Amino acid sequence: MLGKTVIWTGKITSIESGDNGGVRVVVHAQTNDVGSAFLDFDPSQRSDFLRLKEKQVIRFTGVIRSFVASPFLENCKLIQVLD
Repeated sequence: MLGKTVIWTGKITSIESGDNGGVRVVVHAQTNDVGSAFLDFDPSQRSDFLRLKEKQVIRFTGVIRSFVASPFLENCKLIQVLD
């Protein structure tokens, strides 16, 4: 699965500052049975997450960078806020 681009849906469990001014979002992935997923968004999307909060459901895309106990995605893009 490494390097694969995915489109998933998940419920936000936390939003925090990431590396290099980006945003790290942790979601409970609902699309796949992977549990939590760690999403790294670049700084250009920071303003999108200022209006979001925990427990909201989002649809997003990203590339699987690594998979330890949970997947870590990079180059993430917010597609839609569902709830």
